[in-house]
Amino acid sequence: MLKLVFKHYMHYLAKQNHKYTSTMKNKTYCSKQKSLYSVLVAISAMMLFVACDNDKTTEPPLPPEPLTEELRPVLTEGKRWVIEETFEPSHGDLKTTTTVWDKIVNGGTYAGGNYAKVIRVRYADGHEYGIPEVLREEDGKVYKFWEWKDYKDDGTYRQRELWGLSYDMNPQTDRISIFGFQVESRGTIVLQGKTRRVVKISRGVNEEFDVPYDYWVEGIGPLFGWHPDYRTYSVTHGPDGFYRYVLLECYDGDEKIYDHREFREDLYVPEVTFTESAR
Repeated sequence: MLKLVFKHYMHYLAKQNHKYTSTMKNKTYCSKQKSLYSVLVAISAMMLFVACDNDKTTEPPLPPEPLTEELRPVLTEGKRWVIEETFEPSHGDLKTTTTVWDKIVNGGTYAGGNYAKVIRVRYADGHEYGIPEVLREEDGKVYKFWEWKDYKDDGTYRQRELWGLSYDMNPQTDRISIFGFQVESRGTIVLQGKTRRVVKISRGVNEEFDVPYDYWVEGIGPLFGWHPDYRTYSVTHGPDGFYRYVLLECYDGDEKIYDHREFREDLYVPEVTFTESAR
């Protein structure tokens, strides 16, 4: 429609130019009219280009890749998570801080009698922070190896170690052996053009600075970082304060598989809801 309007408009301008140049005897005046005509033609051409460009039909989005038959693993070599961490101190001599860092699956090791993946924390300048995490994956469940010392009043301690369940991508009921977690539902979500399995969870015990829900996404992991701490029996509380995590991006090698700006709760489609009667 826009193309037709501009076609008639251009035809009109041509007729007006012919009229001016054939009837006006003043050459200077005709020259001015020709210059005006040239400007109008140029403006009209630009408007026509914009109109034609906007009139293009856009290609329909490609259908998302369907679910794979098998669960996509989380702990693939080179997997990288970009995480924003906010720390809220529990006493006044520390300040609230927000930092962004990467977690990277980098190599393997043996711990507690099991082969596991090594997860390293790296900052933007490339230096590593802290002691690497040790995680293993089995039947959709991801476990973390914990080691710590339980000190007694007399100064002695007991060495502790265990494999603690961090999250489960295929729960069958809401009864999951992580303190305070309630599985709300299982379903799917489309992220970066791929359909993935999702588990939506809520907290059974309220803790300060919590988000209402977390989402465990197939091949990606938690979106809001609810990793239970088996030393403190807490999800957000550490030795010095509270922690909040937001997954900003996730990469599988060079492929981006998650972007926080894309995530919306309404993208999640529950397929199995665990009602009170099923609990």
